[in-house]
Amino acid sequence: MTIRFLFIISIAIFISSCSNNAHKRMEMESDKVTLEHSETEEAFISENDAYELLIQQKLQEYIDKQVLLTSHPNFNLSIKKEDSLSTKETKIEKINLIDSFQTVSDSIKKATVKVTYKNTIDTILVTITSTQIEIEGEQIKNTKVSFEQMDRSN
Repeated sequence: MTIRFLFIISIAIFISSCSNNAHKRMEMESDKVTLEHSETEEAFISENDAYELLIQQKLQEYIDKQVLLTSHPNFNLSIKKEDSLSTKETKIEKINLIDSFQTVSDSIKKATVKVTYKNTIDTILVTITSTQIEIEGEQIKNTKVSFEQMDRSN
């Protein structure tokens, strides 16, 4: 009697686990379809939004390098001498363009940006230099971003 009862319970557990796997497999397949669909859609953002994202990414990279050099001075990281920022903050909250980009030349644009950190707000002059490089017959756009601190307020 006990063996028959255990056999019935083990069959019930086996059947329920098989049905759960089939349900999970169906969920995964529907996720794949959703991902494939979302990858084919094109996202359009404005040029200013794209530059704000680029500036935030490069500025956070610069800050991370400064923190790494401070905590581990034995690392040999190159930081551009033209970047003259002095901030104790480590995390950027928000970046806003104060004015529109000024085109200095075909490859150089400048803008004033307000950077909001957790405790402070900085005003930074950003210079974006774009050049076209040909590598193995393919044109690649190279973009460099440099920063200069203009003003500091709390």
